[in-house]
Amino acid sequence: MILSAQEITFLQRLIAARPATRKAGPLSEMIASYGVGRASGRSIHYGPEDLDRAAKLLENRGIPLTRPDEMRRAETVEYAGVSEKAFGSRPHSNSVALRTAHGDCDLDGAGLKAPGGGYMVLTTEDAMRVRCDRILLVENLETFRHLHRYEWITYCRGSTLAIFRGDPTFSLADAAKVLAARGEPVDAFVDFDPAGLSIAASLPRLAHLILPDERWLISAIRGRKRYDLYDDQIGVSGAKLAASTHPDIVRSFALLKELRQGYCQEWMERAPTTRRCD
Repeated sequence: MILSAQEITFLQRLIAARPATRKAGPLSEMIASYGVGRASGRSIHYGPEDLDRAAKLLENRGIPLTRPDEMRRAETVEYAGVSEKAFGSRPHSNSVALRTAHGDCDLDGAGLKAPGGGYMVLTTEDAMRVRCDRILLVENLETFRHLHRYEWITYCRGSTLAIFRGDPTFSLADAAKVLAARGEPVDAFVDFDPAGLSIAASLPRLAHLILPDERWLISAIRGRKRYDLYDDQIGVSGAKLAASTHPDIVRSFALLKELRQGYCQEWMERAPTTRRCD
């Protein structure tokens, strides 16, 4: 019998938690069919003998009783009869998407420029070693990929490394780990809505909130009439934004409350170029 990744995880957690009973479910009932646990109504009961059987199911296959630290799938070869997916790391774990937004950013002398909508993916350890003067955190992947089209953004403060905040593919925690470990000032380019401003307010060493010309932005917001972007988010993010003392957050939150509408950063691509570096 080959154990699935879910069954292995269930057994390891069962051994660690040593519960007397658990609510019955498809997975626990499947494990009970192996002699681990006794079904009673809507519950599964476990005794010491059940935990011993759970341990034997794993030991007989050379599987550790506790879940090992995350490893590459290639490293799971020592566990015979077990899928490489059982406790190997996710393919995109420990990965950060980034690209040079301006100037020269490099890793060990190799430039990080990507053509068009391209970008690079580095481990968190390598991402921490990229040389740059500033960091630009970008909320959404489409905007991150096509930063060159946002011609109104001015980069007047040295070489800028753009880092994608993350999504179900690229972990939010991995990007946050890199930001926390570095020391450069961080600019935030996010949606103009409560959730976006909350992301910016949470960043370490926040320097600037990147937004288009305010007159253009107000006109564009009123034209879109996206009241839902405000109404659906203010309850979750409002208190955090009200507590922020960063001048860019304070000013933007005041404008957001006045308009009671939001605006996606993807739509900001059309903003006019009005500012130039000295």
